[in-house]
Amino acid sequence: MARLLLKNGRVFIGRPGTGSAEAVAIAGRRVVAVGSLEEVENVAGGFEVVDLAGGVAVPAFCDSHIHLLTYGQSLSGVQLAGSRSPEEAAARVAQRAQIARPGSWITGLGWSREEFDDRRFPTRKPLDAVSPHNPVALYSRDYHSLWLNGAALRILGIGKEQAPAGSGDVLRDEDGEPEGVLLEHAAKEAFAKIPQQSDVGKKAALDAAFGRLYSLGVLSAHNMDSDGDMSLFSRMDEEGRLGIRTVAYIGAHVLDDAIAMGLHTGGAAGQRLRFGGLKLVKDGTLGSGTAMMIGPYEGGTAHGMDLIPDGRLNELVGKANENGIGVAVHAIGDAANRDALDAFSRSGRQEKWLANRIEHVQLLSEEDLPRPAALGLASSLQPVHMDGDIGPAEALWGGRCRFAYAMRSLHRSGSPLLFGSDAPVADPNPLLGIYHAVTRKDSEGKPERGWYPEERLSVEEAVRAYTWNPVELFAEQRERGSIEPGKLADIAVLDEDIFSCHKDRIRKAKVTLTMMEGEIVYRA
Repeated sequence: MARLLLKNGRVFIGRPGTGSAEAVAIAGRRVVAVGSLEEVENVAGGFEVVDLAGGVAVPAFCDSHIHLLTYGQSLSGVQLAGSRSPEEAAARVAQRAQIARPGSWITGLGWSREEFDDRRFPTRKPLDAVSPHNPVALYSRDYHSLWLNGAALRILGIGKEQAPAGSGDVLRDEDGEPEGVLLEHAAKEAFAKIPQQSDVGKKAALDAAFGRLYSLGVLSAHNMDSDGDMSLFSRMDEEGRLGIRTVAYIGAHVLDDAIAMGLHTGGAAGQRLRFGGLKLVKDGTLGSGTAMMIGPYEGGTAHGMDLIPDGRLNELVGKANENGIGVAVHAIGDAANRDALDAFSRSGRQEKWLANRIEHVQLLSEEDLPRPAALGLASSLQPVHMDGDIGPAEALWGGRCRFAYAMRSLHRSGSPLLFGSDAPVADPNPLLGIYHAVTRKDSEGKPERGWYPEERLSVEEAVRAYTWNPVELFAEQRERGSIEPGKLADIAVLDEDIFSCHKDRIRKAKVTLTMMEGEIVYRA
């Protein structure tokens, strides 16, 4: 049985209304004492000492919006983040093409037209030059655009006269030939036709994801991969391999099955698995220019893409809520957020246990700011996205950015904040998210005074959005979410006291130790 004494630093207790302590003692799976060093040492005689070395112990983090399987798979794909041109991205693909089996698929992710010098969508030509025989499929950073080479287009049957059956765009040249980029549902449908990993491969990918998350102090997650992963997680849980506590969401195509099975939000589906609810996607993204807007994008006439007609959205939200299933609606643009709010309003179900929520909440109109709280909704944001969004948002949304990532306004109104990463869209390191939330700066420290600094949070508020708030959302606060006697010892130790250091240093802080139920699962 583990008997540990953590001292020589700060212990952030985490429950609202509590402060910090000097030490914490753990025996077995649970915390047995928290308080002054003298008080805790009186309980912890003979315990093994873990030296905090001036850092801080915090409740382990929860990533409230992540795609676990996709993230795990991405760790072995071609990494394209930071590419300044399609040619630079293609050069990275070329390295993989040199060692790939003939005819095998090459996949990757992370490119962004906003990072390309010309800010244009790429074409298939650079990929054809480096991989003429192996099909290539590369997801954009936001996972709403898919870049294909000619071999992939041929295999998928996408040509001048052919296109995916569902909604979404196939970008074409002036002759009607596909240029190589697919948007939204067209991208999703095409990628679904690519040969998928076996269960063995998927489990290995998840193992890789869990290991990486341990190193970041993340021990629980709300999984938003809604295409059949629930059964995979269930099998891993039965095998004792589900490495982190997982709240799993499903897609609309299996809603009727979930109702027939009697699933309800928050219900236990295994030792470390819970059922979250229904995940819906109302619009696209800022980076792809498909976020659904009330007014047109700056300098144009486009309003983005509506991926679920209002009637269908209202039907799904109402049906799910009526059957005890909460709903998480992806909404980026102000029009998408308004439609999501309207759908929840029509549902009329505001019970806290349903855990209804809006994912991303990137842009709200001023009049809609109080509505999430009034409707009993949680606001699930990914502050790490600000790193790549500040420039594009200013260019495409203009003055409307005053209410972009309106964290302070939402918190003040009473909507619980849930923070996550959307990994593999962004880095799942919670310390980066905390940095962006409390500074409103990008990774280079710009703008110097912060982007709309009136929307900054305190460090305590940002940490609770990664710890206490998601635990309370699913009524698990008696067991987890804070460092208090009797609770499970889920703890992350940071090398920097992020509550007292200069806020710009938070992004450089590291996790030195992660403990799950008293067992050390990661040590730097």
